[in-house]
Amino acid sequence: MNTNVATVIEPALPVVATINPFTMLQTAVERGLSVEIIERLQTMCERWEKNQQLKEFNAAIADAKAQIKPIVRNRVGHNNKRYADMAAVANGVDPILSSHGLSYRHRANQDDNKIHVTCILFHRAGHMEETTLSAKADTTGSKNDVQAIGSTATYLE
Repeated sequence: MNTNVATVIEPALPVVATINPFTMLQTAVERGLSVEIIERLQTMCERWEKNQQLKEFNAAIADAKAQIKPIVRNRVGHNNKRYADMAAVANGVDPILSSHGLSYRHRANQDDNKIHVTCILFHRAGHMEETTLSAKADTTGSKNDVQAIGSTATYLE
């Protein structure tokens, strides 16, 4: 007796394209939808992208913090207290931050009463956060005006 075994081939599942705000925007433009809809989709794309950037930033911060060790206090201050200068801090954290796509810079400005230094921490994906510290110029000791400003800016950094 001859038995034929039929091979049953199931149809392949349909490929589902990744749907995100950018593909929705592209489809809207291709279909010639109204400017209002395209603007709303553009706003949604911007929100989605900022959310993605924040997620990447937070993951990078968490990964970097797991690797950063205590900074060696390499200097002695006028009060005989040990502290880490900016070079020691940079040597300890910069390579680790960089390996996770993070970097920082400082922005300083001054008004009539105070010096303001803002540290800007940013990620290669685009998210950034800022923290500003302010203080009056440190006029203690025999500092001239420029030294007083420089001293304060250094402390604030």
